Amino acid sequence: MSFSKGEARALRIRDALGAHIQADAYRDSFPDNEADAAYNRKQETWWRLKARQWLCGADGRDCADAAKRRAIAEGEP
Repeated sequence: MSFSKGEARALRIRDALGAHIQADAYRDSFPDNEADAAYNRKQETWWRLKARQWLCGADGRDCADAAKRRAIAEGEP
């Protein structure tokens, strides 16, 4: 099955967003001890690196630019 350029891009962005959500879950968890904290940091980093790997250079720039425009439109704090 082949995807159009737009469909493939949308899937890359969706997967990268999901990876950031996974990373946030590790960051926001409350570890029981220092070993758990180290594991959570390792997993958070791994998921963030996966997100970067899955995006093409233009994808990340376009997403960051869109986020900045929306934040400005909503009135940054």
